[in-house]
Formats: sequence, C-alpha cells, structure tokens
Amino acid sequence: MGYSNTKKQKEYQRQWYQRNKEATLQQQREERTRRRDIVQAEKLRRGCDHCGYNASPIPLDAHHYNGDKDFEIGKAIRDRKPLELILAELAKCQILCANCHRIEHGNG
Repeated sequence: MGYSNTKKQKEYQRQWYQRNKEATLQQQREERTRRRDIVQAEKLRRGCDHCGYNASPIPLDAHHYNGDKDFEIGKAIRDRKPLELILAELAKCQILCANCHRIEHGNG
C-alpha cells in the first residue's frame, strides 16, 4: 500500500513541478541575485584591506589568507547554501582588489 502512495506522490510532485517550473526557476534566480547583492554590498563596505579600493564590488575578491577555506563563496551562492554560512565564510576572508590579490598570491 505504501508503494502505491509513494508512486502517486512522486507523480504529483513531477506534475506540480512541470506546472510551476518557470515560477520556481524565476524564484531561484531572484534568490541567487539577492544573495549575490548582499555579498557584493559587504565586499564594497569593507573595501580592499591593502589599498582601500571600494569604488566597485566587481574587482573585489575574498582572499582566504590563513588556509581556513570551507568553500568558495561564489560557488556557495550558486549552490544555494544558507546566507548565514556564506557571510560567515566571507568574514574569515580578507577583501582584496584584483591587483592586490594577484600581488598577494605572487608573493606567496
């Protein structure tokens, strides 16, 4: 009896997803954009730890300077990790502009 209910439930879920596919995907895109915007705003607020650059968040990178890297922040945004985990990971990083980040890795 449980098998029949499970089969019906899976079919119902499949049909529901097909009916709501575009709305679900749009909601996921909006949530990803919201998370990215929050991370970008935090990077911009902090600016480059070396030179102070903070004109745009685009060239600002999160640099895991002490090897304490649990995951990549950009990948975590795409993979829909909880925002609290993403911000905690960002807090462990130095924020460096692209130039300072390259210099930092060149010196290592």
